[in-house]
Amino acid sequence: SCLLGENDLTQSDIDRLIERDEKIKRLKKKYQCELEGLIEKAQELREKLKNLSENEFNLSELEKNLAEAEKKLEKKASALSSKRKKSADNLTRAVAEQLKDLGLDKASFFAEIEHNAQYESAKGFDRAEFLFSANAGSPARPLRFCASGGELSRLALALKASFSQKNNYLFSVFDEIDAGVGGNTAFLIGEKLRKISRDNKVIFITHSPQAAAFADCHIKAEKKTSAGKTSINFHVLSADERKTEIARMLGSRFSPETALNHANELLKAAAAALPLRPISKRD
Repeated sequence: SCLLGENDLTQSDIDRLIERDEKIKRLKKKYQCELEGLIEKAQELREKLKNLSENEFNLSELEKNLAEAEKKLEKKASALSSKRKKSADNLTRAVAEQLKDLGLDKASFFAEIEHNAQYESAKGFDRAEFLFSANAGSPARPLRFCASGGELSRLALALKASFSQKNNYLFSVFDEIDAGVGGNTAFLIGEKLRKISRDNKVIFITHSPQAAAFADCHIKAEKKTSAGKTSINFHVLSADERKTEIARMLGSRFSPETALNHANELLKAAAAALPLRPISKRD
């Protein structure tokens, strides 16, 4: 360092020093401190500036990582969508075959997969929709808008039958899947359920005598009320008991003999369509 005399300063130096002195005075007033406090404040601000610069760098890195992650996500989502579309095509064909066995041979069914980034979620970028038409020549529409109760029952059975073939379940439960249908259609549902039971066990809850006639084992569930409490008893029916129960389910207004004969004919028709499978103790 060195000392400068008054004669050594130029007018420019003097102006600069005056400006600096004025700036220091303004900063003292702003931060309410003396020169030592301003020095500490300057150091504090330098640290903040340094952190801001580092944060900007980190933000840039994070944006770069985000862009890379989005590319990976899109790639995986597209691959998942391709697999879904392939599975949807297989399901469409499988359900169409099942519907033919259920009296809906003129129906159209499609499993549609739409791939769009607006559906982004942890499960991919896809939206699935089942389309259905019960009649030939009618365009397929979203299932939730157009199927009747009976058609929904058969579609549900067709879907479950398709899934059971694919996944080889140990057993399947069908709870009144014949709701809304009757007559020959109920007979077809019973036949389909017996076919499914050849590959995996089936528990079928029904009020339809036509479908019940196809069971390999008929279990009657009966509610009883005693002392204000309701209990449910289950009873495995013998061959004669089964005939009587199916006659009761038929609800014939004619003689008991007529109902029993009808029940016997139903059981014979079911056995002729697809033979009974003997039930073992293990089952």
